[in-house]
Amino acid sequence: MSSKKIFYPGQKFGKLTIIREAMSSYQVRWLCICDCGTEAILPTKKISTGEVSSCGCWRRTWSIKHGKSRTLIYALWNGMIGRCLNEKHESFRNYGGRGITVCDRWKKFENFYEDMGERPEGCTLNRVNNDGPYSPENCKWSTYAEQADNTRTSRLVTFNGKTMSISKWKRELKLPLFSRIHKGWSIEKAFTSPVRNRGGKST
Repeated sequence: MSSKKIFYPGQKFGKLTIIREAMSSYQVRWLCICDCGTEAILPTKKISTGEVSSCGCWRRTWSIKHGKSRTLIYALWNGMIGRCLNEKHESFRNYGGRGITVCDRWKKFENFYEDMGERPEGCTLNRVNNDGPYSPENCKWSTYAEQADNTRTSRLVTFNGKTMSISKWKRELKLPLFSRIHKGWSIEKAFTSPVRNRGGKST
């Protein structure tokens, strides 16, 4: 597919509007005009992936007005965008690469901050449905332990008629369940064998 079929004059991406193709010696670029009136020449990939959605004016305005560009909440938002939209991000394979998206509203930091506010101490951004998008309906602030229980690698185990992740069982029973299961112990043995002290006695 040729580059001219990807974008067309007047097409809108965030605050950017495509004006025309601007060829360079090594890659296709596009002359765009931002809503603020600034023109910018950008490569196809940065526009199509959402990595760039303005000339940078909204970031400058936000930084001046709200002073959030160097805060933890901004870094958290930026990491979310990178994991889902930037193919060069080290974690893209586990997020954008497997279909995890960011809703259109949250592609702007202002909207994300309005919906989620400041990060509570000891918490991180957690998707309720681990295969769902980053969106107001699917995200909440959770403790690190709660988020660990929600990862796709969490294994649910039913014991004595109760089903929980192994990490929750570990905290409830105070037993080294991960190491026991890794060694090949059966669930029954791992969940019922007492911890032995250095002298070999049960504790």
